[in-house]
Amino acid sequence: MKRTIFCLSLLLTISVSTVFAHPGTDPLSEKTFRKEFRTAENVKWSQEEGYSKATFLVGGSRAIAWFGADGQLVGSVRDLLYNQLPLVVMSSVDKRFKDAAILDVREVTNNEGTRYRLTLEYKARKYNVSVYTDGAISEISKTKK
Repeated sequence: MKRTIFCLSLLLTISVSTVFAHPGTDPLSEKTFRKEFRTAENVKWSQEEGYSKATFLVGGSRAIAWFGADGQLVGSVRDLLYNQLPLVVMSSVDKRFKDAAILDVREVTNNEGTRYRLTLEYKARKYNVSVYTDGAISEISKTKK
């Protein structure tokens, strides 16, 4: 009887863990993800160019995180509103692109640090702008409309 109960318990455990497993992820990446993004919701996992990719919501914003084969966080991107940027970043963008229409704002974090990528429209042209946390603009490129 004990053996039957043990076998049924083992079978149930295996079944439940299979149902709740996330396809396209490895246990190391998932463990790191749970540690780094405790409040994440609606997590979807996939594989992309050798990385495990988690797309999720955090604080009501869409975010993406990439994990290497060793399960370590390689980088993340988070959508922001312009008014969520640090004041020094907003000031720098406002000085360089006075009265620009801000179309998209993303916070990019990786082993090089944190930068902000903005897409904006200024004087009838679209630009991609990369700004460091200290307000230094590191890259400006025109895009096709």
